[in-house]
Amino acid sequence: MAFDSQHYQEVHKSIKATVLKYLEPSFFANKSVISIGEGGGDFAKWLIDMSANVLAKDAHPDNVSELIAKGIPTETFDANTDTLTNSYDLCWHVQVLYHLATIDNHLANICNKSNFLILQTEVIDSEDPTDCVTVNELSDRRDQSRSGLGTRPSPAYVEAILTANGMQFKRITDSLLNTTYDDKGTQVTIMRYDWTCTNTKLYNHWNDPAYNIASFWICWKNGQTNPIVANLQ
Repeated sequence: MAFDSQHYQEVHKSIKATVLKYLEPSFFANKSVISIGEGGGDFAKWLIDMSANVLAKDAHPDNVSELIAKGIPTETFDANTDTLTNSYDLCWHVQVLYHLATIDNHLANICNKSNFLILQTEVIDSEDPTDCVTVNELSDRRDQSRSGLGTRPSPAYVEAILTANGMQFKRITDSLLNTTYDDKGTQVTIMRYDWTCTNTKLYNHWNDPAYNIASFWICWKNGQTNPIVANLQ
């Protein structure tokens, strides 16, 4: 799917609006930001417009070429196998985690190399902190896993990794994050964040869209100040 499609435009619009509800634009100014799985560059350009110093990383050669052509500082990075060696003020990690074959070591590395983390992933409907299922993806697509495998963790699975690696966090379940669009008169739901867990073990997948559910966190390392605006903490 093209990154300029209505699907991505609507998803990105909801995420940007929610981030700016919970974080002041000044939070991003002059911060070193690593954007993992940047795709077509929309988020990176948005962060740069807020005076962040952004380095984009992506595994797909076509994505890397497009990012460089747009003037965005970019490096090739396969989140399934590569690790961050430098530290950053903030890691922007949106629409990436569920495209990885395994997430534990990668997310631990991200936590250890970032003071703040904005994290989003599709999830499984489960409260079990051990639930993380593997799904097949199309490795030749620019918005899919390079390895051909993705994951759907439970929110509790993700939060256990965050806690074990020194992160505090707030899970955002604001309906502002929900993404819908009008498809010839029918309202189509792309992502829902204000869902209630019923432990069905169902999850969203491109060939089995049982549940369009996702989770979103704003995270900060132990010792850092909670960056969320005071009335929403």
